[in-house]
Amino acid sequence: MALTVEDGTGLAAAESYVSVADADTYHTAYGNPTAWSGATTSAKEIALREGARFLDVMFQSKWVGQRSNEGQGLAWPRLDVTNYDGYELASTAIPVKLKDANAIIALAAVDGTDIYPDIAADDGPKHRSRVVVGPIEVEDYFDTSTTSATVQYRLVLDMIKEYISSGRIYRG
Repeated sequence: MALTVEDGTGLAAAESYVSVADADTYHTAYGNPTAWSGATTSAKEIALREGARFLDVMFQSKWVGQRSNEGQGLAWPRLDVTNYDGYELASTAIPVKLKDANAIIALAAVDGTDIYPDIAADDGPKHRSRVVVGPIEVEDYFDTSTTSATVQYRLVLDMIKEYISSGRIYRG
């Protein structure tokens, strides 16, 4: 099944923000990892779908602006989006940084890595109490040292942070 790439019109069937060819170009420019270059086109398409889904699920309530139309398949394109420099993006724009982020997440997924793993119920912070006998002291706290870390894609987060609502204050 051919990959349907968002073209800025808000396609209902859109599955990715970036094409296989553009992801190939991106990865070639940044060292062409063998995990990507050695993958089949089909595997790359699946990974790009997973990457777009990851971005949309992770940031669905945090993207700035609003979807361009109700029936679009992905979260972008969006209306009322202004970048860090104060320029408003066209309502048909898919930011290059978002496309690059899609390619980076796809690289993580192309070899079958679970990019959005389930977290076991016991992996959360543990409530602890501390008691000291003399002088008497009681302390309640959450011990986070036993939590398992989920993967954080820092490069991706830093690339797209200008499109994530952060309560920014603009000077007039």
